[in-house]
Amino acid sequence: MDESQKEAIARAITSEIEKIEGEIPRLRELSQPVAPDSALGRLTRMEAIQQQKIHEANLRSLEERLVLLNNARRRMNSDTFGGCLSCGEDIPLARILALPHCTTCVDCAS
Repeated sequence: MDESQKEAIARAITSEIEKIEGEIPRLRELSQPVAPDSALGRLTRMEAIQQQKIHEANLRSLEERLVLLNNARRRMNSDTFGGCLSCGEDIPLARILALPHCTTCVDCAS
C-alpha cells in the first residue's frame, strides 16, 4: 500500500470519526429516560419509550464504530495495515475505504 492510498484512508477515517463524534451528543440527548409526567403531545408514553430504545441502540452502535475507527487509525502506522491477518494478501483499497476497521480480505471474512 502506497502513501497516497494511506492518506486517502486516513482522510476517510477522520471524516467518519468527525461525523460520529458530531452525532453522539445528539443521540445521548435523545436516549435520556422519558419522564413520566412529560407532555408528549400525540405520542403515547410507550411510543416515546420505543423511540428512546432505538436511539440507545443507535448510540451503542456508533460508539462501537468509533472505537473500531480509532483502532484502525492507530494501526495505520503498522507495516501490516492493509494486509489480511488470515492469509497475508492485500485487502482491496475499496474494502478498506468502505470498512476501514476490517482486518481480513473478503475471502477470509466469509
